[in-house]
Amino acid sequence: MSGVRRLPIRVPPQAGEALDSWLEAVAHRTSTTFVELLAAVGLNFDRQPGANPWMLQLAPEEVAAISAATGVPSSTVSAMTTAHRTDSPGSNTFYLNRKRRGMGSSRYCPACLEESGGRWQLSWRLRWNFACIKHKCLLVDTCPSCGKTQRVRWFPAELIPSPGLCARQSPDAAGRLAPRCGADLRVAATTRFEDDHPTLLAQAAIHAAADQGFATCGIYREQPVSVDEFCADLRALGARALSPTNAVHLGALIPVGLQAAYHAADLLPRVGLAQLAITNAVGLTAAMSMLGNDEIGSAATLLARLEKPTQRNGASLDWPTAGWARGTTAAVTALRLTARASQLTPVAQLRYRIGTPRPGIPTLSESESFALAAKLPATLWEPWAVRLRVPQLGNARLAPSLACILLLVNSRISPAQAQKALEPVGSSRTIPHHLRGLAREAHWVPIRTALIRLADYLHNNDSPINYERRRSLDYSALLPVEVWEQICADLDMQASGPARLQFVRCHLYECISGNPGYLAPWFLDTNSFTGALFRLPTALTPALLTMLNDYATTFLQGNNIHEPTTWHPPLTLLGDLNLPGTDPDRLPLTRIHRMVRQGHCVTAIAEHLQTTPDAIRHVLTIRPAPAGPGWSTSKRLPQLSQLASELSGDELRDLYETQRLSLRQIAGRYGTQRRVVAQLARRNGITLRPSLRPPRHSEIDRDWLHTEYVVRRRTLPELAAEKGMSTANMSRWARHHQIPRRGRGGPSHAATISAAQVAETAPALLHPALTGIGGMERLNRFAIASSHPTCTAAAAAMGIENSILTTQIKRLGEEFGGPLITRAYRNHPMTTTDLGAQVLRAWKKWAGKIESDPPRV
Repeated sequence: MSGVRRLPIRVPPQAGEALDSWLEAVAHRTSTTFVELLAAVGLNFDRQPGANPWMLQLAPEEVAAISAATGVPSSTVSAMTTAHRTDSPGSNTFYLNRKRRGMGSSRYCPACLEESGGRWQLSWRLRWNFACIKHKCLLVDTCPSCGKTQRVRWFPAELIPSPGLCARQSPDAAGRLAPRCGADLRVAATTRFEDDHPTLLAQAAIHAAADQGFATCGIYREQPVSVDEFCADLRALGARALSPTNAVHLGALIPVGLQAAYHAADLLPRVGLAQLAITNAVGLTAAMSMLGNDEIGSAATLLARLEKPTQRNGASLDWPTAGWARGTTAAVTALRLTARASQLTPVAQLRYRIGTPRPGIPTLSESESFALAAKLPATLWEPWAVRLRVPQLGNARLAPSLACILLLVNSRISPAQAQKALEPVGSSRTIPHHLRGLAREAHWVPIRTALIRLADYLHNNDSPINYERRRSLDYSALLPVEVWEQICADLDMQASGPARLQFVRCHLYECISGNPGYLAPWFLDTNSFTGALFRLPTALTPALLTMLNDYATTFLQGNNIHEPTTWHPPLTLLGDLNLPGTDPDRLPLTRIHRMVRQGHCVTAIAEHLQTTPDAIRHVLTIRPAPAGPGWSTSKRLPQLSQLASELSGDELRDLYETQRLSLRQIAGRYGTQRRVVAQLARRNGITLRPSLRPPRHSEIDRDWLHTEYVVRRRTLPELAAEKGMSTANMSRWARHHQIPRRGRGGPSHAATISAAQVAETAPALLHPALTGIGGMERLNRFAIASSHPTCTAAAAAMGIENSILTTQIKRLGEEFGGPLITRAYRNHPMTTTDLGAQVLRAWKKWAGKIESDPPRV
């Protein structure tokens, strides 16, 4: 600070003024050259263009020297450099591109220069400053006379500054002391805006973020972001809006006047259009039209115009943060996902949580996704399933898929992995199929919201039931015969044989394990059994339900499980959703009970109440009708009570165990039925002797069944007919011997099996076409067609449609791995390819052989 003296004239700095502008004003007021003024305030002048570092930040001794020379407080001096902003978040992002050792160019507002006497604002050097909010105009980039940018270099050292005038060299001048342009910058023309213009609002929002260090406008209102993150979003969206491919959509994002000014600037012969204030104004106004929108849906609608239409959503789940959006915030990711929502598959919509306030990239790890399986039953809870049911999808198959679907929410696992986590339920291919069916419904949006809410609830809350442990239990001893008969005896109800016990066991299996009933060990895949199990809720009574629940609790405790028998997440999560299924709580319970007692079936009740049978079944499962006419297990047995009053337990034990009378003999003595005596015996703890009646069917040998069904691939109906029993009984023997059964449908059809057996005798080349039904017929038609010039002529000769023949030949080509014919064209008849010729020779040779010696099937 030695050698610095107080200047004779004091020129106070203006609010927000830049250091170089103030020093130039002091030099102008004191009529001294710029280099002399710098020396007087203790600063050095580096003649290298743009090299003076004190504009960026002053050393403490430099601040003290300037303050001593001018009488301006040190804090005011420091505030005129960028140092007071470089310590704030995002300042390095906010300033214009700097040169290696100095500042870059600066924009300006002509009206501000006029009011201040040519003084320059520090904020005009900001990269994101493109408009003057005070005067409602666009900042000017260049001199109106010479067309050069301003303040790229420091003012020439040997000249006296002239505030408000262009200090760049005249276009035709040269040398260090060449004449200046001297144009009056205060009269430069600029673009004016009306009040509340989107460009001014965008500029105000950017200023607020720069001052606060974070952004809270628009889509950031709930989750503020740092100013650096805000700038990254502005840059990405602005560049996207300015992309030439989106020029046709720019009018939807910015006002018409601003767009016209941008097009006019684009026509000027000027290099560096990207650095102009008008370019920044257009790009950032377009970006703020999206980021400043309070409604993410409206903002996404604008962004959708800038997205490339595509049929594929990318090979990676991280595509929303790739490409032009790399490095942006979660808010922009949510915008991209919402904008592309209509193009996403239903599986992807659940992965990205589309429809929520903030959709995003899946965040759950594979282990976190699989951990949810322990909280999920393999069949979705019935109160939820009936609300999500759609008419086109049956609840029995949809509910297991819905449980797997929940594992996909916010997750990266595949449907196959989700299905495996809830093994052995269904097929992973049914999950996308069911989701597509749900997505075609008018209620898809609330259904999707319900699934996402349920998955979020399960991830954030504990479940009182560990379904993974329950799925691993051994249910083979569930509800023994003696326990069931004791329950029936206590309720004076008829046990009605082993079939009714199987239904009740399947019902208990569903309630306890959470698995679908068709996985129960006692389930029979027959229409009669499935129908009876479907009607079971109409046979339940409150007393029977209570005893079954008590037994379920006992069964769980016997497996060292102390949990509630059943549970489901709160239905309040669905309170505001318009779902396709019926709300069971809104059904008239009294009317349902009355119709059950009158003997109406579930389907009839559902049709009468204009609801679904699944909703009726659910209501009757948790609130069954009181005892009345209906299913046989609800019929009272007054004979049992009467017999018990006439025959005590000791007397019955004496007759049955000591005197060795049969149950039928005892029943005849007391004028009742054999089964009534058997129930009274079980009630008194008397062990019944095994029946001496010979079995109705002989035992099926495992080796024979394996050979005939697996090796020879005969069907179960054929084997059952051979042994004189039903198909269901033969299926039970296959299950008893643990022989894997073929899937239902085409693979089990006799025609398919027959075709496979015939194919075994054919040459290896023909196997691909003969393993399916109709293969021999297709090959024969191909052989006939090969002798005709066109497929049309061949089809006419065979008396079939041309489309049928061409389709069958095309299928043969797919099965053999290449085309078999070359279609006819002008003056060239249809010919066989080399592959077709090989197939034709093999077929003719084998066809002639099987005519003389047909294969035995």
